[in-house]
Amino acid sequence: MGPALIPAADVDPSGLRIRTWHNGELVQDDTTEELLFPFARLVADLSQLLTLEPGDIILTGTPAGASVAQPGDVVEVEVTGGGLSSGRLATTVTEGTTAFADFGARPKSDDTQREEAYGSREAAGFPPSCLS
Repeated sequence: MGPALIPAADVDPSGLRIRTWHNGELVQDDTTEELLFPFARLVADLSQLLTLEPGDIILTGTPAGASVAQPGDVVEVEVTGGGLSSGRLATTVTEGTTAFADFGARPKSDDTQREEAYGSREAAGFPPSCLS
């Protein structure tokens, strides 16, 4: 969420650019113009279910191009728009030490999702496909 915040009143919400680097390599570069649902719709839909308060944060997901990060990898994210920048937020990936609880929605994945996340069958650790 930083290192700095961009005031919403100072930018066009459809004109923000998000860029992500994975170990120094640019892997995502897209704008909020490409969101499946514009911010106004997200806020309208959410506000029908709960009361949004000043300071609330709505996470929208991420553009295409992300891949799998391993412990020790560095992921950096920057948002820019209207001449303003969030600065680059750098995070070193670590492995969690707490098991998931036995309730709630747990992360789920199948072989197809793993292949898509890694970018190929081989990178996901699967044998090459026999289909051509």
